[in-house]
Amino acid sequence: MLNDLIRNIQEESQAEIAYCTAAESAASIGIGYIRVISKYKDDKSFDQEICIEAVQDANMVMLDPNHKALDGSDSEYAFITTVISKDEYYSRYGDSTMAKMIDGSLDEKTAKEVGWTAADNKWKTEDQVVISEYYFKDYKPSTIYQIRIIDTGEVLVTRDKETAKNPAVECIQEREIMQPVVRWCKLNDVEVLEESEWPGCYIPIVAVKGDEFWI
Repeated sequence: MLNDLIRNIQEESQAEIAYCTAAESAASIGIGYIRVISKYKDDKSFDQEICIEAVQDANMVMLDPNHKALDGSDSEYAFITTVISKDEYYSRYGDSTMAKMIDGSLDEKTAKEVGWTAADNKWKTEDQVVISEYYFKDYKPSTIYQIRIIDTGEVLVTRDKETAKNPAVECIQEREIMQPVVRWCKLNDVEVLEESEWPGCYIPIVAVKGDEFWI
């Protein structure tokens, strides 16, 4: 069933394009990336679907340089930078601090007081604005329980304390873990534009690498 779901996601996403783009980037500059995102099926639904997307420009991705896993799955943070036109920026974020700075209704000194130190106008030009997606991991303590169902003898692992204390099961052992929580936000030069929590334990950016030689 899981294999069928994965095949359906790949088919609906045209994932072959993402795979080939990442492979060509890895062959030409040493690294490429694949994105996993979720989006609403249509404007009348709250149902979301998983999509696999290509990253056309690998230079726009900044993955945690301290990761060790070949696919970057142990990364603690990542940035994806995008350049959009000012018209598109206004249509999406017309009420933002940056929009008010651009049209002159808010001076840069006041903007710095409500955000962080600006990057000397490197995030905007006469016609374009740079925005960046930022993924990072938080950690929260959690307890996992190894239990045995008395009637069947089946051994399972659960995080639900009530299940572990149920008279129908035997709690074999428990241990404390640090559960990763992946958070996402979209930034401009001075503020957070959007933020949410990614429903998974990995940052959804997959590194595709060429040959690596450790010196």
